Amino acid sequence: MAVIAPPKYVAAPPVTASRYGLLSAADLITITDPHERNGVEFQTPPPGAAKYTPYECHTGPSDPVTVDDGLPVTEASPITVYNGFTCRAVGLSEAEMLEHTRQALAGGEQAALERVLWGDNDLKLRLMDPVETDVLSQTAVSLVAGIGLLEKHINDSGVGIGVIHAPRELGAYFAEKHQMDTESGRKVTALGNRLSFGAYPGTSPTGAAPAAGTAWLVATGPVVVRRTEVTYRPDSYAAAFDRSNNEIFSIAERTFVPAWDDRVRAAVPVTL
Repeated sequence: MAVIAPPKYVAAPPVTASRYGLLSAADLITITDPHERNGVEFQTPPPGAAKYTPYECHTGPSDPVTVDDGLPVTEASPITVYNGFTCRAVGLSEAEMLEHTRQALAGGEQAALERVLWGDNDLKLRLMDPVETDVLSQTAVSLVAGIGLLEKHINDSGVGIGVIHAPRELGAYFAEKHQMDTESGRKVTALGNRLSFGAYPGTSPTGAAPAAGTAWLVATGPVVVRRTEVTYRPDSYAAAFDRSNNEIFSIAERTFVPAWDDRVRAAVPVTL
C-alpha cells in the first residue's frame, strides 16, 4: 500500500551566472580602496593612430611633427546593483537567509549592470550617448559589414584590443554568420576583439528603439570593471527580523565601476 508523505526539503538548484556578457569581456578588478566606490577618473592617451614621418635622409619638404596637446581625462560612474527578499519563513537560519539573498543577486547582477550601462542618462560614461557615440553608418548594414566597420574603427583608434557590445539575442546571429570564436573563456571576433552579449536595451544613441529587423552594435576600447565584494543589508538575522510582523527583509548589493579607454565609442545599426 502506497504511503502518502510530505516532500523532502532539499537545497535549491545552484545559480550559475550567464556567460559571455560584459563581465566575461571585461578585465575585473576587486575594489579595495573604498574611495573607488564613488567612481574613478583616469588619463588616456590622445585619440587616433600613431603618425609617421619620412626617413631621415629625405631631401624634400616634409610635414612638421605635431602631437596633441594634453591628455584626455575619462570619468566613470559607480553603479550599485541589489536584489533580495521579504518573507515570513519560520525557522530560517541566518546562513540560509544570507545564502538566499546572495543567490538572488548572483543570477541577475550582470544583466542589471548591462541594462544601465547601455544608455542611462545619469552615467558619466555610457555606451550610447547622443553626442559622444560616433555613428558609423546612418543606414543599417549587414551584420558582417557592421562588425567590419567597428573592427576597423577600433584598429584605427589605437586602443589595441577593444570590445564589441551586442544585445544578447544577437549571439545566435553571430554564430550563424561564423563571426565569433572562443578564446580564454571569452567570445571574440575573427580579429580577436572581445564580444559582450549583454542584456542591453539595444536603443539608438538618442534612445529610440531599433527599426524592425535591425539592431545596434557598439564598440569601445578595452573595458575594466571594478567591483566590490557582495554586501548584505542587514548583515545578521537579528537585524533582518521584524518581530512586529514576523517578517525578514534582506538584500545583497554590489557596486560596479565600469570604464573603458574612451578613444573608441562607436555604433552601427545592422540588419538581422
